[in-house]
Amino acid sequence: MLISWFLALAVAVIRQDVSNEMRAVSAEARLLEAIPDDRWRHEASAELDRQRAEFASWAAGTRTVAEASSLNYQIGVVRTAERSVSAVHVALDDDALGMWADPQRGFDRLVDAYRGLPDSVRCRRVLILDEDSPLCVEQAGQRLIVDPGAQEVCRTQIRERGDGGLGFELRVQWAKTSDRRRTHLLIVDGREACTIEGHGKGRFGDLVVSVNDAVVQAQVRSFEDLWTASAPVEWALPGAGAGHPITP
Repeated sequence: MLISWFLALAVAVIRQDVSNEMRAVSAEARLLEAIPDDRWRHEASAELDRQRAEFASWAAGTRTVAEASSLNYQIGVVRTAERSVSAVHVALDDDALGMWADPQRGFDRLVDAYRGLPDSVRCRRVLILDEDSPLCVEQAGQRLIVDPGAQEVCRTQIRERGDGGLGFELRVQWAKTSDRRRTHLLIVDGREACTIEGHGKGRFGDLVVSVNDAVVQAQVRSFEDLWTASAPVEWALPGAGAGHPITP
């Protein structure tokens, strides 16, 4: 008797879902029919199809945020961090590295978001730099950052938040500018991952955000592999860790 009752309840729920979906489709059809212009009706139908696809992606745990809104979205995500922030910043051109010190770019609001985090939030970042950049030199098989501006950006990253820094554990990986396979990455609390492709000269693509656990955990593993393969930034700062090889 109890099993029959559960089956009947399941059937009722399914019928209700189907009924709700049919009503929604019917409402869309009536709305389209009410549009007097054929061209507008065609455009509206295409827009409805696009929105269905977009919301289906959201339902699967992934969404796209337009580049114009991507910085605000990242600021909001950082402010929600309770345990950890893991990030990759691809700075294969001087402009991408200078963003951290340029208040005119709006990036200072993201810097402030990091500074506002409690000390209990562990922050780690991998900074990907151009191995052939004039900002660095190679001495005795060791690559050192010699540009004062680049040095200050790195020191700001690792300085304690109470001292005006960002409180990051920072590692460096060296790459060629032709290697654009890397994307900027932000993972907060191991629950949300944001990726964005940089096109150089301060230009970016749209932000891809995922809360799908399988996708997020894949990004976490990718970050951990990159973290292991990178070197502490102190090894690349003159006077901070000289004598350590910085290329793994």
